[in-house]
Amino acid sequence: MCDHEQTAVIHPGENSTMDIDEGIAPLILAMWEAGIMTSSSCQEIEPGIMWIEFPSSEDLEDFLTLLTLVLDDEQLFSSDAYASLRTRMQGRADGSTCPWRYEAHPLECRDDIYSAVSICCGIALTVSARFPAQDYPLVIELLGRYLHHSRALPA
Repeated sequence: MCDHEQTAVIHPGENSTMDIDEGIAPLILAMWEAGIMTSSSCQEIEPGIMWIEFPSSEDLEDFLTLLTLVLDDEQLFSSDAYASLRTRMQGRADGSTCPWRYEAHPLECRDDIYSAVSICCGIALTVSARFPAQDYPLVIELLGRYLHHSRALPA
C-alpha cells in the first residue's frame, strides 16, 4: 500500500467518495471523465513509477487507444517526445527511460451471498500499467486534448 497524501474524490460509477493519491488524482479524474474506469492507483508504487489498476483489459485498452489516437494528431506525431512516449507505451525501451509495463492479476469470483458454501463462479482479470512518472505530464496533456475535443463535438 502506498503512503502518499490523499485527496477525496467522487467516483462516478459508485457515486461515493474515495481517497486517491494527490499526485495522480487529476489523471484518474480525467480518465473517469473519458469513460475509462480504474480500480486502484498509486502516484509512486516504486521509485519514479506510477501505477494504475483497471477492472478489465478493455479499460486499459481504451486508455492506450485514446492516448494513441491523440498522438496520431499530425502536430504531435513529429515531436520526439511524443514518438518516444508511443515507444514506451508499447513496452519498448527508448534509451532515455524505462518502458511501460503491464500485468494481469486473476481474481476468483465467488457466489456466496445466499449460501453457507462458497462456490467459484469464474475467474476475472484485473490489469495494471506501470509507467515512468516523467511521462505523467505528457499523458495528462494528451488526455486533456482528448477531453477538450470531445466536449467541442456537437451532441
